[in-house]
Amino acid sequence: MKEIIFLGAGWAVPTKERGSTSILIKTNKNILLDCGGNVAQKLVKTDTPLTEIHQIYLTHAHTDHIDGLPGLLHASWLSGRENDINIVGSPKTIGKTRNIIKSYEFDFPFNINYKEIEGKGSINDVQYTEVEHKDQSLAYRHKDITYSGDTKPCDNLQKLAMNTELLIHEATFPSTQQKKAIETRHSTVKDAVKTAKQTKANKLALIHHKPEVKINQEIKEAKKTIDIDIDITAPRDLDKIQLN
Repeated sequence: MKEIIFLGAGWAVPTKERGSTSILIKTNKNILLDCGGNVAQKLVKTDTPLTEIHQIYLTHAHTDHIDGLPGLLHASWLSGRENDINIVGSPKTIGKTRNIIKSYEFDFPFNINYKEIEGKGSINDVQYTEVEHKDQSLAYRHKDITYSGDTKPCDNLQKLAMNTELLIHEATFPSTQQKKAIETRHSTVKDAVKTAKQTKANKLALIHHKPEVKINQEIKEAKKTIDIDIDITAPRDLDKIQLN
């Protein structure tokens, strides 16, 4: 049984139910997808030791996806961390992240292993591909779990996510704001549902939607329009999905 915990399922502006994006995949070496918001506290709420986060995969360097990283590293250190941690992302993302961490002048007793990746490939059982947002944005897939990061619909994501069990997809805008989504290189709810159908995903989790998106209504309308019959959810912070 594999457990996915949505530490942060929201957009850049937090609400009472959702903070900035961060997703935990619980394995023998816990994986963190993005690191937005108060990740350290959310991990504590899930009874996940801060010292047992081994790998962090960043989709891009916008603040709502990385601003929890300094606090997580600091809290992990104060919790007794001695084991190294791996941080993976594009050259632009790693460059910005490295500078942010360096500015705090931490004196950690463990190593931060930065790994720059580009294009398409795999690292530590995680596949990746570039997607169409900004600043060398990436999507990731760990076995049967695919995470879009921020992106407009694109072929690279479709190929990465084909036949995935769980597709975690951003849905920043309501379906009525297609033009705005295209301009900002984001997705609407309908875009995400279409991608789920095209990739034959078994489950779809919609995250990163703006507070004004009436997400349950949007899901209902999109399922009718696109004619898809799969489990579609809009997780709140600390919600969990379990896969066999």
